[in-house]
Amino acid sequence: MSSVAAALRTSIALFAFTFASFAFAADEAAVTPAGPRPPWLEPEVIKASVEIGLTEAQQPEFRRIVGQYITDRVAMIQQEIRRSPPNLDRVIKTKSSRLEKAMDTEMKTVLTEGQWKPYENYKKVLKSKFRAGV
Repeated sequence: MSSVAAALRTSIALFAFTFASFAFAADEAAVTPAGPRPPWLEPEVIKASVEIGLTEAQQPEFRRIVGQYITDRVAMIQQEIRRSPPNLDRVIKTKSSRLEKAMDTEMKTVLTEGQWKPYENYKKVLKSKFRAGV
């Protein structure tokens, strides 16, 4: 499955991110609906987010910024698929990179210097799940 198809599949569950992405329940089944999980709810992604060490004050801002990135990325992919450029994968990669840089700019106001490396790991894990078609 291509990364484009995987991103489209995740758009169905996009709203779940707002409500469930950081509900770190002991029972994982209580957080995850039956069927495939969206990339941001994969156990590895949640673990990477916990490793950032967010304070309670940082968590809402982190969720908002990451949620906006995911929403914008899915919308961009859908728009580019409708446009159907001949170099679709390259256009999506370029525009995703821009969205990621915008997320980083906002995140710099939320995270401490010590949290930046775990945040970079979080992005790496999240992007790997998008590419894997999870």
